[in-house]
Amino acid sequence: MKSCPTILITLVSMLGPTASLNGQARTSAAAERDYASTMKADLRRLATAEEAYFSDNNGYYAGIVAASQPLYGFSPSANVTLKVSTVDGGHQWIATATHALTPTTCTYQLPGPAVCSPPPDTSMFATPRGADSQPVVSTETGGPKTTTIGSAKPVRIRATRSQSWQFDVRPPRTRCVVSGQVVGLSGGDKKVVVMVMTEFAYQDWMNSRPARTYFESAPRIEIPFDVRLEEEGRYRLVVWNQSRTPTSKSIQLQETKVDCTQ
Repeated sequence: MKSCPTILITLVSMLGPTASLNGQARTSAAAERDYASTMKADLRRLATAEEAYFSDNNGYYAGIVAASQPLYGFSPSANVTLKVSTVDGGHQWIATATHALTPTTCTYQLPGPAVCSPPPDTSMFATPRGADSQPVVSTETGGPKTTTIGSAKPVRIRATRSQSWQFDVRPPRTRCVVSGQVVGLSGGDKKVVVMVMTEFAYQDWMNSRPARTYFESAPRIEIPFDVRLEEEGRYRLVVWNQSRTPTSKSIQLQETKVDCTQ
């Protein structure tokens, strides 16, 4: 039988991005998966910029794409560099992504998927077991899985602080959509910021480092969102009271959920 994913939702109340820097490179298997996920996402985003370049130049771009060398408005994530080469007279392209914090590289050539070498370690998602026990096989059947994030109970957030809901997306269902709405109920102008990001991007944000988000709203009272995720890993839905005045705000999650398919 196919095993179903485990999606863990945890509510966390934290200070805003003011924690001290630790300066240590993340070398765990979870970090490696996050780096690979970031590189794959950047390679897919590169495809859009390449098509725009082709439209104007009758051929694809070859060269380096980085924060200091954007391509048609596209810049890869922090620490990521893309090297692009062309074949067939400039009518096809191959891109390789590197990340400053890992030796792993990812390569992308349409119409195939992005492939990383070495592939990210997925052992973290294995069924926990003792040293002498046998693997446990899930008896659950396949199919889509929906998990609710939080509840409709109002949540109070102090000024400059945030509330976050953590969830893990595990194989075999790694194509997920996080959707719902956050509504400000009371407190000052009732406006808050909503973000969806990986766990490691969240740690960067908490430490006042640049952080890549899958979704980031402007301060608003009503914030609907529908965010597609296509990589396994740990994510957070974050609601931030960015106000620096000493005003707490109450918010409500409405129909917030994670829908995952294989």
